[in-house]
Amino acid sequence: MGSRFGGLKQLAPVGPNGELIIDYTIFDAARAGFGHVVFVIRRELEQEFRAVIGARFDGHINVAYAFQDLSDLPSGFEVPAGRTKPWGTGHALRAARHNVDGPCCVVNADDFYGARAYELMGKHLATSDPSYALVGYSVGHTLSDAGSVSRGVCRCEDGVLQAIEEVHGIQRSGAEVRNEAGELLGDAQIVSMNFWGFPSSVFTELEAGFISFLNAGGEGEYYLPTIVENGMAAGRTVHLLGVCDTWTGVTYASDQPAVARLLLDLHASGDYPPSLLPE
Repeated sequence: MGSRFGGLKQLAPVGPNGELIIDYTIFDAARAGFGHVVFVIRRELEQEFRAVIGARFDGHINVAYAFQDLSDLPSGFEVPAGRTKPWGTGHALRAARHNVDGPCCVVNADDFYGARAYELMGKHLATSDPSYALVGYSVGHTLSDAGSVSRGVCRCEDGVLQAIEEVHGIQRSGAEVRNEAGELLGDAQIVSMNFWGFPSSVFTELEAGFISFLNAGGEGEYYLPTIVENGMAAGRTVHLLGVCDTWTGVTYASDQPAVARLLLDLHASGDYPPSLLPE
């Protein structure tokens, strides 16, 4: 549920035939070689999600559902008094642990990443021993005209991620891109849009990290970048597979027309067939 968007962003039609962003996600993933999709959702949304989204892919790709529940905790832990929300993106990926038995790609359901991102990640995960991996984006191509955004600003050397920092209040100021402190970022600054690739061992590392997080009080959220940073601290290499320029998403409700225009252009240019919706 997007607070700034004002509704369930995943169900907002954006394609020329009423396609959802998730339709493009599945289409791009399937043609890049992915054969299994796991939707991580809230249990109370299951019926609507299956009817509106899951049914679109019956017979086209293997689909499973995982539920991010507040009470889904490691043995010996209880939900802290007053806690009403799950623990963020790391907790969400952990919810899929029973549905994934190999390397996986993790994406946001309301972001359009472009076909090249899936091609890069598909090739990487098909190797015999894939590392952690990230597809980056140029920050200038990830902004919204409707307001400021937060991005994971990446520092990379020789194709390897060295550090990632969450930066808030990023927006265009004239011809420049600046953060909330007024500091210049530059259009080409590499940022993470949560397009990650992980080996199957990530679930073991997720569990250990989540237990440490809960033992420390479990305040706030358990984010995917935290898992990546923990892996880097333990000696994990995180490869930057490439930097893409084609991204769009619905952060604010007023972003929807711009997303629709981009997708219409991509259909017109032949990047996508006239309709993505199954016959």
